[in-house]
Amino acid sequence: MNSQSLIVKASETFLDIFTSLVVLTGILLAYARIPFIEGFIIILISLLILKLGIKNIWTSLPVLMDANLDP
Repeated sequence: MNSQSLIVKASETFLDIFTSLVVLTGILLAYARIPFIEGFIIILISLLILKLGIKNIWTSLPVLMDANLDP
């Protein structure tokens, strides 16, 4: 279908799953008393969310501005 909103929703769902796995890993590593892992996990999740947001804005902006996407 090549729907931009479906592509964005799918990438957000993938990020939710990946973030849950990262959080679970962080909890297990914190339980193993590995120092500074919580801060690393927070930074990693923040960067993933920021990357996804910038990517989605970059791909949605031409559609919102009614740009001609056909060459």
